[in-house]
Formats: sequence, structure tokens, C-alpha cells
Amino acid sequence: MLEPLLLSSSLLFGKELLVQTVAKTTHNIYKGLEDLNNDESFEFKKLLSDLDINAKLEIIHEFINELNENKENKINNFNKSIDKILTFLCDILKNIETEIENIKKEIINHKKKWFHKLRPYNYNTMIENLIKHLNILDMRFNLLI
Repeated sequence: MLEPLLLSSSLLFGKELLVQTVAKTTHNIYKGLEDLNNDESFEFKKLLSDLDINAKLEIIHEFINELNENKENKINNFNKSIDKILTFLCDILKNIETEIENIKKEIINHKKKWFHKLRPYNYNTMIENLIKHLNILDMRFNLLI
């Protein structure tokens, strides 16, 4: 008798934790993008604008919130495949967050170098990784919807 209650509460807790993780990660990504856009030395501002990351994140965040609200009433019908896709979405969002943080660190470290204005930045591969991660995010979100 107590077992179904424990199972449903653990699923609810897991979903709530997932939603909170997505919220925290998207907030960190927003902050990182804002920092990059405010940095005069960052050369890929147009690319970031073209990737439309903020809109993607806002849509994904709202969709997951709505999914969570809809599933709270039907906790026993929570689909394992949806759970896995949400987990994978969380993972790729964390990868995007890490990539943005790495770009910010590269900019900070680069500014500490002698003659840094004459030297090229070393974040090209990080930008390529960010683009790959965003493509993966798009594909995983398409699986969810």
C-alpha cells in the first residue's frame, strides 16, 4: 500500500529535479551568452545571434515546464522514453553551458597574455563544439515533440 505512494513521489521528485536542473542550466547559459555579447573582443556575436540560442532555450524550458505540469496529474502514466529524452536534453544543455564557460575562460586567459591584441583567440574549436551541441539539442528536442 505504501509502495505505490513511494514510487509516485520518487517519480515526482525526479521530474521536479529535472525541471529545476533545466531551469538552472538555461539561466547559466543566458548569463554566459550575455557576458559574451557584452565583451568587445568576442568575434562571434553575429554567429551567436544567428544560432538563436535564447529563443531555443526559452521554448525548451517552457515546454518542459508544461510537460511537468501536465504529468503531475497523471504521474503513473509517465513514459520512460520521455524521461530518457528529458535526461538527454538536460545532458546536452549542460554541455552547452560548459562550452560557453570554456569560451569565457579562454577570453579571460587570452587578455592576460602579452600582446593579446595582436594574437588570435583559441576558441574556434569551442565555437564549433557549441554549434554541434546546439544541433544535437535540436535533434533531441524534435524527438521529444
